[in-house]
Amino acid sequence: MVEALAAAEGIRIRSRECQSRVGRGRIGEVPVLLALPQTYMNASGEAVSALCKKNGIDPQGVCVVSDDIDLPLGTLRRRAQGSAG
Repeated sequence: MVEALAAAEGIRIRSRECQSRVGRGRIGEVPVLLALPQTYMNASGEAVSALCKKNGIDPQGVCVVSDDIDLPLGTLRRRAQGSAG
């Protein structure tokens, strides 16, 4: 999903920082940092936290995209908060 968004918006994910592959650009007028953590899934929060600290990003400004085996293929679900289930 992140790679598809990057391609659609012309953002190249080419640098490496904080255990992640990173691309910077704009979506409309909004500056964005797209990141693909290169850690194990259960440690990806460490990479995201480090990126936030390094770039002065408030956690409220983070959108996390993950796969969910319980959702049908191609389905997206958005929610502000919740549990792992």
